[in-house]
Amino acid sequence: MKTRYTLLCELNIRHEYYDDGILKGMRIVPDQRTQAFMWNAGLLFNQMDHGFAILHSSTFDKEYIHELIEFFPAYRLEFHMTLTNNHFVNFTEMPLDQLVVFRFDNKRCEAEDNSYRLIPLLESQLFQVSETALIYLYLDQFLVDGTLQAAKYDIVFNARKTQWNYYLMNIKSAVVDDLVIADEIGKSLLGPTETVLSNGLKAHKYSSGEDLIPMRERSRQTFSIKKRSNASIGDDENESEVVLENLPSASAKQLDIIRNDSGVLTACSSMYIYL
Repeated sequence: MKTRYTLLCELNIRHEYYDDGILKGMRIVPDQRTQAFMWNAGLLFNQMDHGFAILHSSTFDKEYIHELIEFFPAYRLEFHMTLTNNHFVNFTEMPLDQLVVFRFDNKRCEAEDNSYRLIPLLESQLFQVSETALIYLYLDQFLVDGTLQAAKYDIVFNARKTQWNYYLMNIKSAVVDDLVIADEIGKSLLGPTETVLSNGLKAHKYSSGEDLIPMRERSRQTFSIKKRSNASIGDDENESEVVLENLPSASAKQLDIIRNDSGVLTACSSMYIYL
């Protein structure tokens, strides 16, 4: 007789950085203890592009869980998530000064429309580990008023916000003083400030300052170099006075970190423009 399986839980993993909101390049596996338990309990693990699902047979019911948690009240399924994307640390909101692993469990969650959003805890690591995240699913959380109930969970990683810095190269100060870098609605970056780069070259810096911009797979923020006299909002001649439009956007492949006089770290995205 063919075994029939029913959904126990579905977990979707999203990331603000990606256009479609789905985290790319992830691999999720149950640890060895969980694999053995699922095999014996009649549970199936199914990884999908957007996360994973756990299915159960008819032998895994409320009585099964009641008997288990009577002896092991905090019994949980444990899953390890690794990533093939080496730039995850760059475009994900996380500490700049320490190694961490994200930990999620279904006892720490917030109710949303049709699901529960798992709240992350950050665990500090002394050494780099292979796991990006640990996911714990406690079995007693699938019992609602004594009845086995399927659950839908969401994990959402936030995009890192960075200070955007443009460096104009090969341009005289007299010329650059008449230029601004502004976005599509005319909001200008701070600058120019003459600076010396680490390689000894001089550049003129324009910065978003304290206005940090979320990193995106395809940036929603665009900047152009414009003449200062015609860079105001609503100027009909603004288009004809654009010197260079659609400047490069922040890249997840590069992240700079600066420390201010108070010791506060800021993530920065640096773009170099040769004129």
